[in-house]
Amino acid sequence: MSFDMICSNCGAPSGPSVGICPYCKTVVQDTKSGASSATMTSIRNAYNEGNLVKALEIATAAERQDLEKHDGNEQAGLHANPNFVILYAKILFEAEAPSSRLKAFLTRAAMLHPENATINEWLELALAKSQLQRGREDVGETTLKNILRRSPQNGHAAFCLGSHLYWEEKANAEAIPYLEVAVRECPGFLRAHACLAGVYAAVGAIPQAKALLRKCATLEKNQSMKAFFKAEYDKLSKLT
Repeated sequence: MSFDMICSNCGAPSGPSVGICPYCKTVVQDTKSGASSATMTSIRNAYNEGNLVKALEIATAAERQDLEKHDGNEQAGLHANPNFVILYAKILFEAEAPSSRLKAFLTRAAMLHPENATINEWLELALAKSQLQRGREDVGETTLKNILRRSPQNGHAAFCLGSHLYWEEKANAEAIPYLEVAVRECPGFLRAHACLAGVYAAVGAIPQAKALLRKCATLEKNQSMKAFFKAEYDKLSKLT
């Protein structure tokens, strides 16, 4: 038996299957789970606060340390926690991590959690993102639309499709409803707000664009980018 728990009352070691100290009958705390919970809380707090850089740093460091701790065994530790997998996928996506990194991470996660519909949908999204091409109704577009038919509140899939329609297809009007879903479902997703602000400005919806630029300036942690959003806001103010 590996002794992963320590009794906080008498200090006796115990196995994870025991749960109660066999010596003093105190409920035993799992120190490994406690550490994982603390890590998850730190990552989630940074992400929810819109501090994507900090969230990415904590999550990446935690993943690396966890793999070292378990000798590269992804079936143990954080990778065995679907909540970590999904949160880290969101962070990698929003931080514009290379598609190859996101796909590789989610492919391994789907093998560990084949029954988890959310992880499988994230893998589908990551694959679709890498398949997007200039030209309508390609494999990536079709897959993203299928995801959104099943999961109309999937803000990340909506952003992926909406931003593609805006930047690559120049289909501003068609991009708007998708990006509006992304902003509504992912209120801390800075790129979604910035992209929708750009589309609104392009179609002449200046008040809506200005409101989003104000939100971008609030969400942005980088001072130079914060100044950029404020400058864009001032440009639009001169048009009204």
